[in-house]
Amino acid sequence: MAWSPFGAKNPRADAEKRIEAAIRRAAPARAATGDWSGVREMAGVSAGPDGEFRDAAGAVLGYLPDAAADAIRREIETLAQREALPGPQGWNRYAIAWRPGTATLTTRFDAEIVPRGAEDPVYEAAANARRAFWSGLGAVRDYVERGGQLNAWGQTPVFLGPHERLILIDRPATRLYATDGLSTPWPGVADQSNGWGCEFVLEAARPTGPAPAGVDPWVELMFYCARQFTDWPNLKDYVEKEGAAVFFTYEFDGGGEFPVVISRPLDLPAEIPGLPYGPVPLLAVTACNPAEMRGLEFTDDSWAAPVALELLKRRKASGQGLVSRLGDD
Repeated sequence: MAWSPFGAKNPRADAEKRIEAAIRRAAPARAATGDWSGVREMAGVSAGPDGEFRDAAGAVLGYLPDAAADAIRREIETLAQREALPGPQGWNRYAIAWRPGTATLTTRFDAEIVPRGAEDPVYEAAANARRAFWSGLGAVRDYVERGGQLNAWGQTPVFLGPHERLILIDRPATRLYATDGLSTPWPGVADQSNGWGCEFVLEAARPTGPAPAGVDPWVELMFYCARQFTDWPNLKDYVEKEGAAVFFTYEFDGGGEFPVVISRPLDLPAEIPGLPYGPVPLLAVTACNPAEMRGLEFTDDSWAAPVALELLKRRKASGQGLVSRLGDD
């Protein structure tokens, strides 16, 4: 017989009795069966119990009220602690089969729903995939990182990647400034997705000399853009549907208000491949000179797709493409 630090000889049988009592008190009059399943708390999040009561013919009669569901979750967590003995990995999924007077609890361990920890190799795999992608388009020049308060996984809270970071890539006539962390899978969860699900890139004329006081205005713009995106992640779907967006206007020192257009790339790949959970779209950032707005007005559309598309049309006609420039650069 298993030893329990809580002193109960059969904690699972005791838990089943209390679960049955909680369900029976909540059961509709004609309830003959009930089945529920759930996930116990991990990283502060739990799911379920999900299921329903049914009559003898199998018709759904109703669902567990909140009080009964809360009681079951408490029993599940208590039992999980009592069964946390040395040996195989403890269980994280459960199922309850109920008949009046009896509740049978079954449990199992599902590795795919375990929250990612600080040392999960998926973070480095994502960073390596992005570096390989950019290395195929130019010479990776540098990373630019921002500190900030690190979370429990050693990651910055904005990008939720290993770093709040940009990667700089030199091409023959231009420099690419790309976010490097928005597509890193989120820590502390098991969700199999590449974080925010995209990265941004800005192409600018290559600097002819050091920026004043060592400040690169494109670096500041790209950090600002990424932070804004984490507040407005539906921008990605808007661009996919409408083709382009004026995401915001940005004021450079002494340069006026630049409309910043987000679109799909023209001369770069549309996606970054090789990431842990599939490819993610690449979104182009273009800072348009205030003079390019001549004759255009913003509409009630929050991200002004018609204005953004007209700006891109004018740039294509003039040969500028998506290359951003300040003044006479």
